[in-house]
Amino acid sequence: MERFYRKLSLSISQQELYDWHASGAAFERLVPPWERIEIMDWQGGELTRSLSTEQQFGDISKGARIRLRTKVGIFWQKLVAEHVNHQEPHMFVDEMRKGPFSHWHHEHRFLDDGVGRSILEDEIHYRLPFSAISSVFAGSFVRKKLERMFSFRHLRTKRDLEQKKKYCSEKLRIAVTGSSGLVGSSLCAFLRCMGHDIYRVSRKKQLHSADQISLFEPSGWEGLDAVIHLAGESIAARWSAKKKRKIRDSRVQMTSQIADLLSKLKNPPRVLISASAVGFYGHRDHEECSEETPIGSGFLADICRDWEAAVAPARAQGIRCVHPRIGVVLTPKGGALQQMLLPFRLGVGGPVGSGKQWMSWISIDDLIYLLYFCIQNPDIHGAINATAPNPVQNAEFGRSLGRILRRPAIVPLPSFMVRTIFGEMGQALLLEGAKVLPRKAQQGGYCFVHPVLEEYFKEVL
Repeated sequence: MERFYRKLSLSISQQELYDWHASGAAFERLVPPWERIEIMDWQGGELTRSLSTEQQFGDISKGARIRLRTKVGIFWQKLVAEHVNHQEPHMFVDEMRKGPFSHWHHEHRFLDDGVGRSILEDEIHYRLPFSAISSVFAGSFVRKKLERMFSFRHLRTKRDLEQKKKYCSEKLRIAVTGSSGLVGSSLCAFLRCMGHDIYRVSRKKQLHSADQISLFEPSGWEGLDAVIHLAGESIAARWSAKKKRKIRDSRVQMTSQIADLLSKLKNPPRVLISASAVGFYGHRDHEECSEETPIGSGFLADICRDWEAAVAPARAQGIRCVHPRIGVVLTPKGGALQQMLLPFRLGVGGPVGSGKQWMSWISIDDLIYLLYFCIQNPDIHGAINATAPNPVQNAEFGRSLGRILRRPAIVPLPSFMVRTIFGEMGQALLLEGAKVLPRKAQQGGYCFVHPVLEEYFKEVL
């Protein structure tokens, strides 16, 4: 039998540490971004009847049972785990019932370490199948995999709980559009871990869950504290005339509809955070763009201008409106970085076009922390650049990714091929860019957890 142990000291109380894990969303926050793990089913245990809808799909009490599937190479493997012990706020224990281990017993312990302090302990006892043979050939690999996984888990736990301690917020009621998207799903999990009530916005009139509100039923929006509007048609496709209309309508018309709805409420939210993008600045060679930089030119700039202007009815009613101009969101779980990983791992990655165009990027954790920062800070109004403080040029981006993956990054993608394959979209998204700096966020006191690209790559890749 093998033993793995790791502990983490935290400047937060034992009860708060327990509550974070029992929030119903901690599992999603703790899955490393390089792992492909999906929840198939979560059957609640002893506490299910007393939990909210969201928490039931994350119940850690005795008897709760979770079915997962994970991708190993090109194959999907099913796993089943059961919670066999639970003592609030001290611990819970899960055991593997089906999976790659012949035995897996994981104790999650939350220890009181004095006033406002606690210790998180993870202790795992495991045995590989055919242990006499597998321990020789796979023992070191499994140990390294656990070290890597729990280094990430503890780092994210610490960062999330630092956010919680920073604001000490009362429970908020927050509506999120685009909640199933790459950013929206991570944001909702984080906000639930913070203890807030989250409502997913649906375009359907008939709702099937207590955590949903309809875009067509104003009464469901009464009494919200904040609305975060992230929904929008993907821009990562060739821009036909039809596609351009969809991109525009999904942003401008839906934002206008939400702003109009909020403006007519008896108890409107205090803040509307309506996403925008760094496309507002158009293409700039080496000019540094702050929130004060005038609008650029092109299709994306025009969309962003109208997108931000669409909140006017809400602003006129005194609702604080914030426009995070979001850069390239990087995470191995999806989006641009996920698409790049395969060619770079195959050794065929490299600069796009001249490689001199700027990439204003942001890690997904910095983005969701920054959105939370905007909710909690009443002095933040209008545009705020949601980008890391150290943008890079495309060629340097490729070199950094190649270094971390230990692959060459010298195979160029010529400009004419980008234009031929992707058309106008390729020109705007791949061959052009702007050096966008988050001055308002930094002046307001936001501290980035991932300010440097290559350090971020080391953490998530």
